[in-house]
Amino acid sequence: MANFEQPTSPRCLSFLKSLGLVVGCLAKFVTGSLFVFNVYAEDLKTTFNFTQKEVELQSSLLNLGLGAGFLPGLLYDKLGPTWTSGAGLVVSVSAYLLLWSTTKYAEFYGRNSWLMALYFFVCGIGSVFTYMVALNTNIINFHSKHRGLIVGVLNSFFAGSPSIFSVIYYKGLTGQNRFGDFMLLFAVSFAFVDILCIIFLRIFTSQEITHNVLTIAPTKDESKYLKSSEKYEVSYNSAIPALKTNGSTGTEEHDFSQNVKQDESENASESEVDLFVNYHNGEQLSIKQLLCNENFHLFTWMFVLAASVGLTLVNNITIIAKSLHLNQYNGSLVLIVPITTAVMSILIGVISDLLKEKIPRMSILVFACACFVVSQAVILIFGKLYVLLILGTFLCGLGISAMWTLCPAVMSELFSLENIGRNWGIAILLAAVVGLIIQLIFGTIYDAYVVEGTLDCYGMKCINGGIGLSLTAAVISVSLGAAFIIKNRRHSNYVQM
Repeated sequence: MANFEQPTSPRCLSFLKSLGLVVGCLAKFVTGSLFVFNVYAEDLKTTFNFTQKEVELQSSLLNLGLGAGFLPGLLYDKLGPTWTSGAGLVVSVSAYLLLWSTTKYAEFYGRNSWLMALYFFVCGIGSVFTYMVALNTNIINFHSKHRGLIVGVLNSFFAGSPSIFSVIYYKGLTGQNRFGDFMLLFAVSFAFVDILCIIFLRIFTSQEITHNVLTIAPTKDESKYLKSSEKYEVSYNSAIPALKTNGSTGTEEHDFSQNVKQDESENASESEVDLFVNYHNGEQLSIKQLLCNENFHLFTWMFVLAASVGLTLVNNITIIAKSLHLNQYNGSLVLIVPITTAVMSILIGVISDLLKEKIPRMSILVFACACFVVSQAVILIFGKLYVLLILGTFLCGLGISAMWTLCPAVMSELFSLENIGRNWGIAILLAAVVGLIIQLIFGTIYDAYVVEGTLDCYGMKCINGGIGLSLTAAVISVSLGAAFIIKNRRHSNYVQM
């Protein structure tokens, strides 16, 4: 672990935060390898003679491992980025080395697909340690007014990396053991980025300077001329922060001494104003309170269903293409979602920050859920047409961009930064479980139409059931998002979400 000298100037502090963002982007890039499963799914199926249901099991447990982010999230909240990165290093490298070894015993693992699925599950768990460190540390370090941009930049690396890994797999790996070589590449990559995270990622927490918002109580005659959003803010001066480091957790803390001056005339008129303190940190709830909170369930299940739809399509796009006799375009199809997400994540993050007061983040998220609805409907009805299959895949990528960029930001704004690891971990755990169910149903329906003695199924009948289920989940996610907006539209804090 590197021993940083305590920054003595804002410039030094800014440099360390920026360095942490760069390392976070590299870490997110490598963890994005989870979503490249569709690239090697066919080789996995033929190498180990798996049925489609067994292939779906491997994919689902990989994502279920990512969904086990609840536990790494708790570890992060308690011990910070250094120890969490160390745990990710051990788990990820070990799991990918086990997957690398499976090709040497293909016949054995062909009969024991559950064991290989367990390896994928552990890979997912290892990845989420790195994911949590990269995301949470940078969310905490940067001001909330830039949160959409920061998460968007991180997500662009996370979602865009499958396009790079796809090119490496199709163009760079030419041997007969491409799957094994790919797993070895992931083992080395995770070792590299986790070591960087251990060395460079630190939390720079500061006690936020709160703003006292004075709401003038208008007279009866004046009330019709004043907007409810009109407020008068009193700003306070603060001293330069002093920095101290907690070496065991990689957390660096700032203490601010505030110099608050209040005019005597304000004291005299205190009875005429209402004083509100805006913490900008969301509502801090215990786990029991969180699970009983209506907003948490509406928001989380909206994300869970939408994320599951995106995950199912991304992991099965090559299977869908082969069923529709379009597998000659696999090399192009697998790039659509990563490229779309890499570009749109930053754009959506910037727009959500700039227009936050006019277009709440939740409105953008409901639009993203609607993109999933249209995407699944287009593929279900017109999937045989290559151009419309591209359109459906693009709309799915657009929805994924918004969901994975804005949902972490909204979660932190609604339910406190201090528990972001726990809260966001619960959300991605539920998304992984629901994704597992949808993908297993997809695989079961697909296998039901496979001719005995073969591995593949051809025609819309093979995928209609799975796509129809995804379409239903997408419609429900739109309904939950709309319900959240209707429930909260009269609350003043909704403007910030």
